Amino acid sequence: MAVAAQRLRAQLLSGPAERTVAGVTGRLLAVQAQDPLGTRLAIRARSQGLLAADVDQALTNTRSHVVSWLCRGTLHLVAAEDYWWLHSLTTPALRAGTARRLAQEGVLPDDAERGVAVIEACLAADGALTRAQLRSRLARAGVRTEGQALVHLLALATLRGLIVRGPVHAAEQAFVLVRDWLGPPPALDREAALGMLAHRYLAGHGPE
Repeated sequence: MAVAAQRLRAQLLSGPAERTVAGVTGRLLAVQAQDPLGTRLAIRARSQGLLAADVDQALTNTRSHVVSWLCRGTLHLVAAEDYWWLHSLTTPALRAGTARRLAQEGVLPDDAERGVAVIEACLAADGALTRAQLRSRLARAGVRTEGQALVHLLALATLRGLIVRGPVHAAEQAFVLVRDWLGPPPALDREAALGMLAHRYLAGHGPE
């Protein structure tokens, strides 16, 4: 029971509640974000006085948080300052799987490369775009988007560190170029990043 109680405190499910989105992600490191509503409920359960609008503001106005395919290959909400080192540690192993899924969806390697180039060019020219807007542009370029092809094209561009989910537009999160939204990646030390990952994970998920 003592270990369970410590884990509840570590995950902010008991004890003092946080009062900012950054306070929650600072403790948990990454919040599951496959379901936007679930993300906001996870923040609310660990905080006091926060609204869904506070999460939207962190994603849109302050750019203090982003959503990306990280960790075990699912979408996570993370602080912008944690994005690059988490990306460098957790995404390389995911790239082969994405390429394999694209092939299964009928997107050949050359078409996948062309799709990523279209995504990058459109975001560079037009700024933030929703999934539907990117689907339209890819289709006009002759890149397959049917089935799960679009999802895996967006994942490929994400895993390469080109794009990230940023601002919320009409209740939908749009994609942006990482270099435009967060700036260039900082210098990274892999050993230091591994140590940080272990420390942050234990602080937010393990017993004290």
